[in-house]
Amino acid sequence: MDVLTVIQDCFTSYPNKFDNPVLIFRGVESNEGTLITAYKFRSVNGTATTTQSINVANEEFNVTFNEASYNFGFVLAFTSVGQLEVQVTNAPGYNGVYDIQITSAAPVNWTKDLTYDSYGENDLQLTWAVSEQVDVKGYELERMIGMTSFKKVADIPYHENGSLQVDYEVLTPRQTAGTYYRIKQLDHAGTYDYSNVIFVKGYDGAEQQFQMFPNPATDYVRMSVPEGVHTVDLIAASGQVVRSFTANEVRREGLDVSNVSAGMYFVRPVGDQGGVRPQRLVVNR
Repeated sequence: MDVLTVIQDCFTSYPNKFDNPVLIFRGVESNEGTLITAYKFRSVNGTATTTQSINVANEEFNVTFNEASYNFGFVLAFTSVGQLEVQVTNAPGYNGVYDIQITSAAPVNWTKDLTYDSYGENDLQLTWAVSEQVDVKGYELERMIGMTSFKKVADIPYHENGSLQVDYEVLTPRQTAGTYYRIKQLDHAGTYDYSNVIFVKGYDGAEQQFQMFPNPATDYVRMSVPEGVHTVDLIAASGQVVRSFTANEVRREGLDVSNVSAGMYFVRPVGDQGGVRPQRLVVNR
């Protein structure tokens, strides 16, 4: 039986079927030598009540379902690839040991947004910071001039500092045309994540445009959001607003489409001059 089905059944069947079922999580092996699991308890209305990180390669993570925890769920976010073992007790028909093979890790925590400053007369200094760098292979600086596509222009080596914050910087020549920049974070498992997108004015008078990357998308859409935009609306094909995001939210974290149905949507930035023409966004599953 799939271990996620076991977990779901144990949670939904308490207290009518089981008497305080217990789930015990243990790390078995990892590419990095340890398997770090971050988990959260959330109340039923979605408010986070407790957040804790634990190294399950060195100690066990127990979840006991009782009256105090019945109204709560938990989320596991893996920051390293490897094997995890789950032991189920006090749940007749489900008791036993189950294995989970983690093939992809959660992205790093972007603690400081990508920003830039002039460096000398002809260069830019781009800086950002991250934490929770488990399974990280390295970083790439990507650049897009005008309305073309992003291309890699520099490799930035990974700096070890455990789970603590690491500050990065890279120098790049200033372009004569208006240019977009972002950082691509690479994992050993082959997965990757992106920073926020920034725009640097050139000498051609070009202004920052509202843009989305990638499109089509499956989970998060990174955006280039010009100054003066206050909110960004995700609109269904029917014309109904699915959700409104603040401009700062999408600049920093992107637009979350992981919980919407596949299909075509429209994304509309709204600013000082009202709403502008929406752009099409395709969500795939």
